Amino acid sequence: MVDNLAKLALKNGGSISPLIIPGDLTDGTGLCNVSLFQEENGDIIANIRHVHYTLYHSEFDQKFNCKWGCLSYLNPEDDIHLITGNYLCKLNPDTLEVDTYQKIDTAKNDIVPIWDFHGLEDVRVFRWESKLYVCGVRRDVKDNGEGRMELCEVEWSKNICIEQTRDRIEVNPHTYLEKNWMPIFDMPYHFVKWANPLEIVKVNPKDKSTESVKNGILNIISCETVISKDKKLKLPLGLRGSSPVILFGDKGDRMCITHETDFFHHPGMGKDAHYYHRFLIWDKDWNVKSLSKPFKFMGAMIEFCCGLLVKDNNLIISYGYQDNAAYALRMPIETLNEIEWEDFSSEVVIPQEVTPSKITWHEPLMYTKGDKLKTDFDGLENIEKNYSQCYQDLFVLTCLNGKENGTYLEIGAGAPFYGNNTALLEEFGWRGISLDINPSSGQSWREIRPNGNFILQDAITTDYIQLCKNNGLSRYIDYLQLDIDPSYNTLLALKNIPLDVLEFGVITYEHDFYIDENETCRRESREILQKAGYVLIAANISPDKNSPYEDWYINPKYVKGSIIKDIENKILFAKDYMING
Repeated sequence: MVDNLAKLALKNGGSISPLIIPGDLTDGTGLCNVSLFQEENGDIIANIRHVHYTLYHSEFDQKFNCKWGCLSYLNPEDDIHLITGNYLCKLNPDTLEVDTYQKIDTAKNDIVPIWDFHGLEDVRVFRWESKLYVCGVRRDVKDNGEGRMELCEVEWSKNICIEQTRDRIEVNPHTYLEKNWMPIFDMPYHFVKWANPLEIVKVNPKDKSTESVKNGILNIISCETVISKDKKLKLPLGLRGSSPVILFGDKGDRMCITHETDFFHHPGMGKDAHYYHRFLIWDKDWNVKSLSKPFKFMGAMIEFCCGLLVKDNNLIISYGYQDNAAYALRMPIETLNEIEWEDFSSEVVIPQEVTPSKITWHEPLMYTKGDKLKTDFDGLENIEKNYSQCYQDLFVLTCLNGKENGTYLEIGAGAPFYGNNTALLEEFGWRGISLDINPSSGQSWREIRPNGNFILQDAITTDYIQLCKNNGLSRYIDYLQLDIDPSYNTLLALKNIPLDVLEFGVITYEHDFYIDENETCRRESREILQKAGYVLIAANISPDKNSPYEDWYINPKYVKGSIIKDIENKILFAKDYMING
């Protein structure tokens, strides 16, 4: 992997420039995540994100954590919100340094924010039909932090820089968070919403409506999917949006830079991640032509790119470093020949059974001491936070009244802490087996959860009786997790478990009904588990109010007491099921 693209570009005759706004305007807090656009006259304009905090992040061996963990936002003393402002700038075409800068005045359209993140985040700047737009995600208008891309027209001249319009782009079906859509510079009002598999949406600025929220009125515009691909490149992490999409070469190809995040948790130190980027090139028909292997710009764990241009024989790339510094990199195009590229010659694609618009990943619904569980259990008062995506760990402890020194079989281990269902159980003295087929997951477990029993193995062909015997588990196990992608592999794993020999107290089963068009996985899994004597106790668990993806079961032979049963809802929001209020 290229771990320092900037150094490689410099070796090939490129250059790098820090992008700076005077400290008396920023109070020395962070500048990052710069976007770029080249005007018809050759001027390069940039939007620089100003975050009103300094990010502390312990890097590399992570030996120097602060009292709040490995990552912390250091805010001004008079305001602990995470505030974003944006500066429109003109860059010197020779040095790429900031020549002029003006802060975008958003007062005309602002309403009082009611969530922790304020302002328009990770903006891309561009012109469509001669109008100057900025577009980013806003999460501050609803008290749950629901985020939407907002398309804002800006009037910019020597004396003024004013956001004149602000339109919030609504999606159907509903999701919790939309961010990092990539504008296609040569296709007005089109964005790449998903890169893998490809989904392109077109925004309709004329289809306007309004929505009332607590502190004001939102202007809403619609969008629709106009191009989608039904095949997906086989990659270990999802490709997320990063730079805009630009024309590249003389054959109608298009290029962008994507990003991907490898999330994990440190014990007691919170969520963390590695950020990686890739070059992605499509042909004129939007077929993937080339995809680079992941790279880093300057070797840091937290980097983010929002800008990409072609100028002369160079790529101009802009990115943020640790949310604290912004750079513009001039990279000779020939440098692309020195980075590594994926080889899909043997297996270019794998089938993708659903449209990308149905695919969402939700941040875990985190429990804190301020929350009130509907059912208490022994030891609850000692839990500072959980790790699961939808309270699965707390559900298991609820069913077994806070049991200590229990056992688990975790099929589809995933990350060792982030969204993991057994990390909290391990804090209660549990032991078990965490099974996964992904080697990169194994590396993460070895590094940050070394006491966990991670086994690299195919869950579909495993001999579970022998596996349990080899790892000191009896034929009764307190908790079984079944969660493999795609969902039909989870069903195959279930069919491979000898339920007439092995017994479980609690089972959480991920059927991904919200993207299972044939409804096979949910129906067959229910038939199998209920025939084996398990009682469906919570059906169609969802991380939001739109994505039913799991069923939860108990074995009445081992789970006693009153457990809340809710199996009639088509969608059961996990927070409504587990938390009071």
